[in-house]
Amino acid sequence: MIDLRFKGLPDHITVAGNPFLIKTDFRLWLNFEELLQKPQIKLADMWEYFSGNLYPTDPDETLKALMEFYTNPNSTPHYSGQSNTDKVVDYIEDGEYIVASFIQAYGIDLTEIDYMHWHKFKALFNSLPEDTQMAKIIGYRSYKKSDKDTESIYREQKQAWSFPSMRREEEKALLAEINAEFYNS
Repeated sequence: MIDLRFKGLPDHITVAGNPFLIKTDFRLWLNFEELLQKPQIKLADMWEYFSGNLYPTDPDETLKALMEFYTNPNSTPHYSGQSNTDKVVDYIEDGEYIVASFIQAYGIDLTEIDYMHWHKFKALFNSLPEDTQMAKIIGYRSYKKSDKDTESIYREQKQAWSFPSMRREEEKALLAEINAEFYNS
């Protein structure tokens, strides 16, 4: 999540309470998922690729911290009970569509810029307008037939995009309703 209360974007991960500087350019991080798929790659080699600095001593926590930096999790959207395991983006295979979509949407030519932070790239990528080719491709790849009516779809989306505190309040209200129904009868 990009926290606008702070100037700049993260340039380190924290492992065992210690900060470790990492390289943040989007070009490097486009390879992260592919590197994870290679059985012969060692975490130390990945660390050299993404940092080059002193290697943290806890490999599991290091990998977890790198994964968190890569995914840059956000509290929204939150989909409960739904998981889509279909791969909808391949940053390498979809390169030309990503470049064209960034030019169309933002006037940014990814092949010519010197640097863009990975989290900024992800924020722009995740917010590509629906009329860009990449957004259309993602829509095609993630399509699932649904018998739901428009109202139920919007209700699900409202829940998915609600802020965590609002979800907790909704859960409390639902729990109170269930308790009233079953225990006060």
